[in-house]
Amino acid sequence: KETDPFVITTQLPNGNRIETKNTNTVNITAGQLLSVTAAPVGGDKEVSSITSYNFTFNTEHDIPVNGQIVIVFDSEYDLSGVTTGGNIDVSGTGAPSIDSKTSNTITISLGEGATGLVSLTVDSIKNPYYVYTTDLFSVTTKNADGFSLDTGSTTQGVTLTAGTLDVTDVVSGSKIAGSNTNYTFYFTPEHAVASGEHILIELDPEYTHTSASTYSELFSRDYDDQENILLIVNAPGLDAGTSYNVTLNPITNPSLSKDVT
Repeated sequence: KETDPFVITTQLPNGNRIETKNTNTVNITAGQLLSVTAAPVGGDKEVSSITSYNFTFNTEHDIPVNGQIVIVFDSEYDLSGVTTGGNIDVSGTGAPSIDSKTSNTITISLGEGATGLVSLTVDSIKNPYYVYTTDLFSVTTKNADGFSLDTGSTTQGVTLTAGTLDVTDVVSGSKIAGSNTNYTFYFTPEHAVASGEHILIELDPEYTHTSASTYSELFSRDYDDQENILLIVNAPGLDAGTSYNVTLNPITNPSLSKDVT
């Protein structure tokens, strides 16, 4: 925080003032949290998983009774399932309870305060819905009045992993080398696929498919990708755990007999 100005006064022995001057204010900066870590409990890094996260750090300054800890998440995390107003979704050092949250922050109050190593587990956090490495997590400790004590960040984000797309069958209208035919792909997504998102089908490079169309109301093809078959999912999107199929035609089989994957 920024302090009030310092006031310096010269005065006579009887206390009468001679001169008075207000100095500049001083901006007090936060200390440094050490060894800040954030990781999903059990290593559950799969996209869209609802899981618990453990946060640990060492304080430079003690967190007083009813002091606070503010954790800032990557904006793609979904914190809507985290319960505020108690300790339903938090456990660990210093009798924690979740005071409040925003779309990407959680504020935790420590009823008993804490010194040194702090370890907290927050439940009901939903991972981002696509594969990438998240931004760093940042943590700030505060006193009971909300003024910052220490701050710090993790040294790395969380690298999310893909779910499993269950491809149950691929059916060809013809397996004759060099023939123009159709292929139907049967699959079940583990996670929902929203309208406007993509499905990528990678074929053996000896197939020819540059003019293949989907003939389906659920999908349309993005012809900008000529190396693979890139499908755009149309409204209303695909539901998790539901079986779908898409037929593509025409696709020209490889010109020589071979096993393809």
